[in-house]
Amino acid sequence: KGKKVQFFNCNQDNLKLIDEFPFKDQCVEVAVLDNLCFATLSAFSRVPGTTDSLAIIDIESRKILSQVNTGGSWSKVVKAHPSGLIFVSNWWSNNLSIIDISDPLHPKVIQLLPCGISPRGIAFTKSGELGLVAGFYSRNIIEIRQKSSKLFEISFIGNPYDFPNYSGCMRDIVSDPNDEYSYISNLGRNLIHIYHIPTRNIIDSVLVGRYPNSITFFDSSKKKLLVSCRESNTVCLLDIDTRKVEGCTEPNVKKSTGLSAFPE
Repeated sequence: KGKKVQFFNCNQDNLKLIDEFPFKDQCVEVAVLDNLCFATLSAFSRVPGTTDSLAIIDIESRKILSQVNTGGSWSKVVKAHPSGLIFVSNWWSNNLSIIDISDPLHPKVIQLLPCGISPRGIAFTKSGELGLVAGFYSRNIIEIRQKSSKLFEISFIGNPYDFPNYSGCMRDIVSDPNDEYSYISNLGRNLIHIYHIPTRNIIDSVLVGRYPNSITFFDSSKKKLLVSCRESNTVCLLDIDTRKVEGCTEPNVKKSTGLSAFPE
């Protein structure tokens, strides 16, 4: 029922479940920072701030260290900031939880930042000074900037894509290592947007499979993107230089959604 975080031991010949952690609420997404695993947990209540939380698990000892209320509703994406802060996008309460985990046993929500309508994907520049948030139902890109070591503010709110036409729904976002471009999946329009960070413009869009969800860099050079396309039941490979889809997997999976890659 989606109420467990599971750890697997992986190698080329075997995939073995080695531990699992049950929770009372649904486990939504996970992220890893150093030796810590973070999981967002939601009961998907429409009452903001009453149930949703972030769990912190020590990977080496495989113990739950703590759990903190995010203060938001429908907590989804969890992303580590370069400073070590943890960001959580809260779909229903339309804000971001910024969480101090300097003491993993006693994490603290230090800011709830209002951010568009149903914020989803989050990406940061290398320094962490600038963050980009994909607004799913606001259908735009929102910039957040670091004012101090632990305080952030909205610095720019983009217009809905291709307005007044149907803008689609922005979902996931990643940024290249040079802090020049971000890549955004638009689930409603079946597109990957190429966003030029310095000029705040979508300079190109590439048609992929139906309902593109998660995106991630495929190789260590970060010249190719993997895109999970939920309604096509495929994963597509997009070449960043040519801005073309090189190919897709056979449609032999069901509702491909989450995605991770291990560059060699």
